[in-house]
Amino acid sequence: MCAIVSFVGLIATAVAYWQRRQPFLWVPIVLCVIGSYFAERAAAADLFFLFAAAIFPWAVNGHVGRTVIGAILFMYAEVFLTVLVRHAPGFEMLWLIDVPPYSTETVADMRPVWRGPGSILYKTKP
Repeated sequence: MCAIVSFVGLIATAVAYWQRRQPFLWVPIVLCVIGSYFAERAAAADLFFLFAAAIFPWAVNGHVGRTVIGAILFMYAEVFLTVLVRHAPGFEMLWLIDVPPYSTETVADMRPVWRGPGSILYKTKP
């Protein structure tokens, strides 16, 4: 329950700061920290990373260089969570944004269950 409240609260805070043209780079960072904390406990923790990646360009006022650095960090975070969650007890499915250059080796031994536009749901255990 606290994850849902913090998620909605942080997104609302980011929107409020953005509307007032105030810096809010701390919001995507906090979203990633909370997402990594809940990674072993809830499959929806990936949503924290997705929303952090989505609001990151606005958090740096559209600065291309900072946005690229943030995107690279988010990709590494997704790979890290894939490795972390794969061996956690109770997780049998993993949803990843399908970006072949960095995730093909990570998901080599997983079986795809569902394919959508830009994402794939993998079965982590046989």
